[in-house]
Amino acid sequence: MSSRAPVLSAAPRRIKFAVDSALLRELGQRLVGNQYVALAELVKNAYDADATEVELLFESDQISVVDNGHGMTEHEFETLWMRVGSPHKARLEYSPRYRRPLTGSKGVGRLAAQFLAQEVQVLTRGHGGDMERLAPDAALCVADLDWEKAVSEGNLTEVEAELRTGASADERAREVAALAPQGFGTTVVMRKLRQEWDSQQITRLAREIWALRPPVDLPEGDPGRFDVSITADAHELERDFEKQMAAILEIWTGRVTGTYRRTTNENGALVGELDVRVYLSDGERVRHVFTVPDPAIEDWAEASPQIDQLEYDIRIFDLSRRQPRGIRVEDARKYLRRFGGVNIFDAGFRLPHHGAGAEGNEWLGLDQDHATRRERSSLLPEDLRVNAGLTHLPVSSRVYGTVDINTSEEQRRVPDSLAPPEPLTIQVTRDRLVTNAGFEQLRKLVRIGIDYYAQQAATRQFSLRERRMVDLTGPNRWEPVSKTLEEFEPLLPERALVALTRQVALAEDRGRDEERRAAQRIALLGGLASAGMVAVSLEHELHRQLGQVRAIAENVPGPDGERIRELLDVTVQTRNLLGGLASDSGRQDTRRFRLLPLLTQTFDQLGPIVRRLDLDVDDVQPDIRLPVGSYSAWSAIFHNLIVNAVNATMSIDTPKMRASTETHGARRALSLEDNGIGVDVSDSERLFQPFERALALDPSKAALGFGGSGLGLMIVRTVAESVNCTVRFAQPSTGWSTRVLLEWERSDES
Repeated sequence: MSSRAPVLSAAPRRIKFAVDSALLRELGQRLVGNQYVALAELVKNAYDADATEVELLFESDQISVVDNGHGMTEHEFETLWMRVGSPHKARLEYSPRYRRPLTGSKGVGRLAAQFLAQEVQVLTRGHGGDMERLAPDAALCVADLDWEKAVSEGNLTEVEAELRTGASADERAREVAALAPQGFGTTVVMRKLRQEWDSQQITRLAREIWALRPPVDLPEGDPGRFDVSITADAHELERDFEKQMAAILEIWTGRVTGTYRRTTNENGALVGELDVRVYLSDGERVRHVFTVPDPAIEDWAEASPQIDQLEYDIRIFDLSRRQPRGIRVEDARKYLRRFGGVNIFDAGFRLPHHGAGAEGNEWLGLDQDHATRRERSSLLPEDLRVNAGLTHLPVSSRVYGTVDINTSEEQRRVPDSLAPPEPLTIQVTRDRLVTNAGFEQLRKLVRIGIDYYAQQAATRQFSLRERRMVDLTGPNRWEPVSKTLEEFEPLLPERALVALTRQVALAEDRGRDEERRAAQRIALLGGLASAGMVAVSLEHELHRQLGQVRAIAENVPGPDGERIRELLDVTVQTRNLLGGLASDSGRQDTRRFRLLPLLTQTFDQLGPIVRRLDLDVDDVQPDIRLPVGSYSAWSAIFHNLIVNAVNATMSIDTPKMRASTETHGARRALSLEDNGIGVDVSDSERLFQPFERALALDPSKAALGFGGSGLGLMIVRTVAESVNCTVRFAQPSTGWSTRVLLEWERSDES
C-alpha cells in the first residue's frame, strides 16, 4: 500500500481571531465583581471627565448617572467608549481641565454598565476642544445598547449600538424622558437592573467614592469641587449614602472651635475676645476665653487687635490604628494629605494658598514646630501650659479645619482709634491674604486654639496612663463592663445579654488568673533581682581573689604551677559569664548593637560550657542591628537561649546550633535552631511560664551545664519585651529539632 504526501496550498491564507461576545459578561464579572464597585467606576469616570457635580438617580428598575463633565463628541464616543479596554487613560496621568489624577480603570466603565443592567443608554454632549464655553454646534449624542442582545450576537466585533446625533438625538431623549445634558456632560441610564439595591449596598458604594469629594461644599468654579448626591424614592438610601460620604469628618479624636470678636473693655480700649472650645472623642470638653492683647501672653502682649471677627472649626485625626465607619486607614491618610490642613475661606470662597498642599499648610507652622519637637507654647498664659504640652501638636496631614473671614467687612469695620490699621486684606491674585499685622494676628488666633488643644491632649494622655496603671493592678478592672451591661439590660435581647454576661464573667476569671500570675512573676523577679545583686558582689570579689591567687601561682614552680595556672584560666572564663551582665558599663551601655558581633561574643563568653557545641552564623546578615537595648539585656537573652541549646544537645554526638536572619516586610527575625531533643511547638507557649521545663536533665549531666531551673525562657521573654521584641518557638527547618524566633519591627531599629 503506497502513501501519498499531503498537498500543501501554494499561497498561505491570512485568518483573524474572533472574540466571542460572551466575553463581555465574563470580563464584567471578573473586573468589576460587585455592584457597588461597578457603580463607583461610573462615578470615577465622571471625576476623570472634570465633572464638578454627579447625581445618582435611583428609580423603579433604573439607575441614571448624570454628570457635568467634558462629555464626548460623536467621534470620541465611537473611538473611545465603544472600544473595550481603550488604552487612552493609560497614556494620560491627569484630567484635561482640572489636572486631577485619573482614577477610573481603563475600559471598565462600559463593563460596569453591562454588569449592572441589561439595557444601557448613553446621552452625552462634548466640548469639541473648547472647555471654556459650549460650542454652537456641540451636538447631543444618544446611544442605545441592549447587552443581552449583544451577548447573543456571538462575535464581539459584530456588536452594534444605535447612535443618534443632532435632532434625532434630541427626539430620542424626549422619547425616553432621560436627563440630557444642556451643557457639557454625560448621562448613563441603566434599565432592567440585574441586582437589588439596599442600604448596605449604598453604604458600600459611598465607601468606594467618598475620598473623591472634598470635605466641604466648595463654590461652583472651584477646581476642587466634586459633589456626588443620590436621589431615590427610598429616602433612607439618601440618608445612608450621605452619612457614609461625610463619615471622615466624624472620626476625629479632637476638635477645636474658636469664635473671635473685637470689642472694647471697661476703659474703652480695643481688645479681642477669643472663645475656644476643645472637644475630645470620649466626650470630654473644656473651654477658655482668651483676651488679646494679654500681658500674660509673651508673644502677644501689646499688639492692637487688627481683626474684627472670625470663626474656626478644626478637627484632629489619629490615623495610627483601624478606623470606624468602614474607612480604610490608607484612604484616610491620602485624603488628608490632599484636602487636609487648615483652610481659609473669605466670604465662602476658599483661598488656595492657605490650606491643602504642602506650601499652604505651613501658614500655621504646625509641621515646623512638630519636626523641631517644640515643647512650650508662647501663645498661652503660664497657667494653661503643661510640661512638654506642645509635643502633642498635630501635624498638618492629620488636621482638617476651616477659618471663616470676610476681608470686605474687615476693611469696612476698621475703627478710627486703630493705629496703624492693617486689617485682613486679600491679594489681587485672589488666592491668598496679604502678609501684614492682620494676617499675623489671624495665624496666632488659630494657633492659640490648636496649642490649647495640645495642652489638653497632653493632660489627658498623662491621666490615661495613670488610670491604665491603676486598672492593670486593680482587682475590679472589669466592673465598668458589668455596670454598662446592667445599664443597657432593658435594651438588649435576652439571648445577647446572656452571651455577653457569660463572656464578661470569663474575662473576669481570666483577668484574676493573670493578676495571680503577675503577682507570682513580681515575687520571682524580686528573688532574681536579689540573686543578681549577689552575683554582682560575687563577680567583684572573684576578680579580687583571682588576682591574689594568680600572683601566688606565678611563684609555684614545675608542673604543679602549670596546672594551677590552667585551672585559673578556666575559672576566669567562668567568671566572664557574668562580665557583661554584672558590669556597670554593660547595664548602662544602651544603643543599637550589631547583631552578629554581639551574638558571637556572648557565645565565646560561654566557652566553658559550649566547648562541644558548634555555632553556624553564615546566614546572619552582618549589617543588621538590634533594637535599642542595653548590652546586659541582649547578653541575657542570647546567654539563656544558647544555654538552652547546650542542655538540649547534651546527649547528641555532634551538637550543632545555627543562627540565621530573616526579613518579612516590616519585621525582622533572628532564628536560632539546634539539633537537640526538640520541642512540641503546639505546647511550647507554657515553657515561657516560670518553672516550666521541656527537658529533665540527668543530675550528672546538669552539673556540667547551666540552667534546668525553668526560669531561662521566662527571663528571655521578659527581657525581650523590654526591648520591643517578641520570642516564640516555631517549626524547625529540615534537619533541625528546635527553632526559636526572636522578632522585632524594623522601625524599632532606628
